[in-house]
Amino acid sequence: MGGAGAAGAAGVPRPSLGLWRRSIKIDERCGIRPTGLGGVLQYLTWKALHVIGAVLMVGNVTVTGVWTILLWRDRADRTPRHIARGILWTDLLFTFLGGALMTIAGIMMVRQAYPAGAWRQVPWLVQGIEMLGISSAIWLALLIPDQFRMERCPEGQVARFRTLYLRWSIIGWVATAFLFRGIWVMTTKPT
Repeated sequence: MGGAGAAGAAGVPRPSLGLWRRSIKIDERCGIRPTGLGGVLQYLTWKALHVIGAVLMVGNVTVTGVWTILLWRDRADRTPRHIARGILWTDLLFTFLGGALMTIAGIMMVRQAYPAGAWRQVPWLVQGIEMLGISSAIWLALLIPDQFRMERCPEGQVARFRTLYLRWSIIGWVATAFLFRGIWVMTTKPT
């Protein structure tokens, strides 16, 4: 339990954390080397924001997929446009803002934990970013345009709305699977 200058597994000096040592663990696989208590607390703040953003984004895409199925089944008081408008607004509020928060906080953590470009040598980090990139590309290229098409679908064209909805739903669950894979990679950190 050395103080300042005690070497970690890779021979890199760890910050002296005093009483905080027991509650703060520096994962040797992720290369985090914040300096001093301020650096550790700053990193942990970014990490908390990163997790909050992930919860908002992944939680919303998962719940949206489920509640739209329920709304579609029981649409007595709701028009297809109502369903599409709900999807569009929750995506813009929670998916986009949660994804932005997760991405910005993730970038800040990487900047603090790795020298420029060194993160590219960390397989789990690269894979997690790739999963987010693939899911985001699907969302931007296919899902958002389909959401606008559903929202603008004329009231009498239920068959067209159903076709758009089924396509949106299937592609949406594929995009969500990439997000879940990203969460798995980011939490288990396989080498």
